[in-house]
Amino acid sequence: GPEIEVVHLYWDQFPTGIAVSKDGRRFSNYPGALDPNNTYRGETPKYTIAELFPNNTERAWPSAEINQPPGGAINYTTYPPTGANYAEYLIGSQSIVIDSLDRAWILDTGRVATPNGTLVASTYGGPKLIGIHLSNNTIFQTILFPPTVAYATSYLNDVRFDLRANLSNTAGQGVAYITDSSTEG
Repeated sequence: GPEIEVVHLYWDQFPTGIAVSKDGRRFSNYPGALDPNNTYRGETPKYTIAELFPNNTERAWPSAEINQPPGGAINYTTYPPTGANYAEYLIGSQSIVIDSLDRAWILDTGRVATPNGTLVASTYGGPKLIGIHLSNNTIFQTILFPPTVAYATSYLNDVRFDLRANLSNTAGQGVAYITDSSTEG
């Protein structure tokens, strides 16, 4: 086989995955639940999803704005603190996957760690699955998980898709299989 080749070096982030599109675009995710340094706190710009470029550069994806919820990824107005419940922002993505139709899907746990490493519970609006067209980097679908599906202590970890049009009870949309790797899951 081919020689092993370095295609991207990580400097100050803790990545948990890389997704590659059909045309070779590369994406990575940085879950704030696994490394408190990845948690956006409303000050220094951080991102939980990035597109990777040559020369070890990267950029918040699909935009810097969606990666920076107002006031940060943690809601300190609750006791104890919880994950922010902004449905239109990324709180703490754990996974980015490219499906067989060459669309990106971001799985957001809605959970991140405080500076001391405490994993906060999620709140409705945080746990979600977001579909993005790679052709124009626009969101085409957001699926919010209610608290009866993604509990406050759930940790949505990974997603895989079966997009066969003939699957029953899917209206031709297919199925997403999501793992919950929490101890309570």
